[in-house]
Amino acid sequence: RRKKSEKILKIRKNDLKALHSYRQKKNKNKINKKIKKIPAASEKIGKNSKNQK
Repeated sequence: RRKKSEKILKIRKNDLKALHSYRQKKNKNKINKKIKKIPAASEKIGKNSKNQK
């Protein structure tokens, strides 16, 4: 069984930047899901993430 990251590597011809940004997005989603359970933290981080963009 192949991992999703391996498939993406093949599609993007070993473009490490692409893989890195994909991993970052994935991690952000994981973190955001965890944060949503804690209302106070989600407000702070929500504001911070807007500033980062």
